[in-house]
Amino acid sequence: MRRKDTLGLMKIGEVARAANTSISTVKYYVSQGLVEAAFKTSANMAYYHPSCVERINLIKKLQKEKFYPLSLIKKLLEQNNRTGAEIELMDAIHKVPPAGASASIPISSAPAETGLTKKQIDELLRRRIIYTATIDQKKVFTDSNVKIMRLVKQRMDGGMPFEQTAVSFGAYGDELGKAADADVDAVIAKTLLTGEYSTRDMVKLIRLSDETLDEFIKLKRDQLNRYYGSRRMEDLTRFLDNISDFLFSCLIPAMGRLQGASSFILICGLMDRGDFRAASEASLKELDPQFAWAFQTLVLLRKNGNEENSARPIGQEHDFVLAVEKLNSLFRLGRKAGLASVIPTVRQCRDFFMALKPKKNGEACCRLFLYYMRLAFLYLAPPVLGCGEQARTALDNAFNYTLSCIKDREFASIFTNKIHHHLNREGGRL
Repeated sequence: MRRKDTLGLMKIGEVARAANTSISTVKYYVSQGLVEAAFKTSANMAYYHPSCVERINLIKKLQKEKFYPLSLIKKLLEQNNRTGAEIELMDAIHKVPPAGASASIPISSAPAETGLTKKQIDELLRRRIIYTATIDQKKVFTDSNVKIMRLVKQRMDGGMPFEQTAVSFGAYGDELGKAADADVDAVIAKTLLTGEYSTRDMVKLIRLSDETLDEFIKLKRDQLNRYYGSRRMEDLTRFLDNISDFLFSCLIPAMGRLQGASSFILICGLMDRGDFRAASEASLKELDPQFAWAFQTLVLLRKNGNEENSARPIGQEHDFVLAVEKLNSLFRLGRKAGLASVIPTVRQCRDFFMALKPKKNGEACCRLFLYYMRLAFLYLAPPVLGCGEQARTALDNAFNYTLSCIKDREFASIFTNKIHHHLNREGGRL
């Protein structure tokens, strides 16, 4: 090899220093066909033209500021016009802001930059809510991904659980992914392939598509949130009506027709016949003040749901009395109650009935009441309350306890099937 053959050329280390990058990065660009050696003197020695430094700087700029993938950068570098309208088109396709370049941060800096834990960031990655980009063979988070993580932290600081945000952002992300895929195909097939467009015309069309779609998505999301918000409110209102109908048109009459000396069975029978005065008087004869209050409350709710009742007396808590208290809070909401009242009340009742395991102490008929009220609440609850899994076992639990009380499988089956039939008619979901 003659010295004059390498005159003016640079070794790979000199190229790396001039481009302010690593030798491994230069080698990687060479392996990807982005940079070529002027000539090789051996298997491990090559010389490069000084123009490679400018080429590497352009590659890094397109990666760091515009986040172009290397495959497209290679295509761009192969073209003669790589700084004009073609880059504008690439910017439009890759949603690079016209105002300027975007930033990025190393993955390791994300927790400190966003306030999220590594575990939370990993979950967002798993759900494809955020994603990484590769620059100089290192994974980074782009500015838009950092902003998404900060939005998640903002919601958490405002009181929203991380899990709720992950589900919501994930749902929107999945559906927007499908929509974006269809949109890109539509822009190409229905617009760009249907006419003769200059590069700048294509840039304008893509930018116009993005701007109008962004506004459309916001408007449509507002519309859909109003619609589904109203639907969920209607579901909750219908649920309250169904619970009330079940209690007073099904469960209390069914219990009033049972045989037994229980004061509660007696009161249920009087309510079933419409003799509310006698039922009220019977409820007041109960020795335990809490049970007296519970029986009286059921009579008043059956007679007139708007009639006020005294506060529950202080004393030892019973599952039956607590259940009546929850039902009393539900039925007094009325149709005019807003979300501020309905949501916390329904949530408290859901938590109570989901956790309810009737204790062995107390009258069997009161425990029977609890098993079927728990079944009804879980069975009729709209999906948003998330009671489906517990509802699947509630029917078996109710039947088994009915059988242990009645001791007659045929009669127990008839009793349970009538109630099951009523729940199905009211919109049971099993």
